[in-house]
Amino acid sequence: MEEIQNQIEALIDDIERDEKMSRVDLISALYKLKEQIKEAHAKKSKKYYRRKSYNKNAAKASKQ
Repeated sequence: MEEIQNQIEALIDDIERDEKMSRVDLISALYKLKEQIKEAHAKKSKKYYRRKSYNKNAAKASKQ
């Protein structure tokens, strides 16, 4: 997530400095960031559910 935050900051800097930045360039950069955020969220969710499943199985095993 830190990398995504750095890219957003860089994009903001680019927008502030470059008055000639086209709308297409801006939209393209935003879509790219959106996809990276979705991927990061999906990875985080997978880890959460994997860990939750592991904890359930461990709890069941300890009861037996």
